[in-house]
Amino acid sequence: FQRVVRFDTAPIFNKDTAGFATIKKGQRFVDISFEKEYQDAPIINISILLQKLDENRLTELKQGGLCAADATIALCEEKIASEILNDNFKFAVSNRDTQGFMILLSKEAPVDITFSWQAIAVKSPMSTQSRDSALDKSDLNSEADSTVAQEEDIKDTDNMSGEVLQMFSPEEIKEDDLGVVQEGVGSESAAIQ
Repeated sequence: FQRVVRFDTAPIFNKDTAGFATIKKGQRFVDISFEKEYQDAPIINISILLQKLDENRLTELKQGGLCAADATIALCEEKIASEILNDNFKFAVSNRDTQGFMILLSKEAPVDITFSWQAIAVKSPMSTQSRDSALDKSDLNSEADSTVAQEEDIKDTDNMSGEVLQMFSPEEIKEDDLGVVQEGVGSESAAIQ
């Protein structure tokens, strides 16, 4: 393609572009090998996938002792999510090359953990680096002023509906606020080359 491309339906890519990988309980890594080698090492993104259980998997988890014998699917899913999200482990992409990559955990998996992954080849990818000097007070004040201005804009816009929006950090959001707690686990991922 030499110009902008628009897909009117969802495009379908080959299996070297995306997939799933599971790190078994007690293990620290899983290797992913591409079927066809990339010309250059692709950019890799990974995310933890909390899978929905079916009756067969629930039975396996009960027999394995991970879930109580009387646990429902919902209770077992909640227990697995807690095991993964509350264990405060980190994960990263490692050993990335044209033939594959590794997903590496900072410690042994407390339960089987499934990741979704995407690999994309980019011609001459942009690469940036942090500044060498530390932030000075004027940078911090400028950022704080910008945040206050954004909050004011949100409040002004929301006054049209008679409600005031509140901004929360992930640590401030409680289960009662959303019905489900979602923490930025994926934000702890990093690429190690």
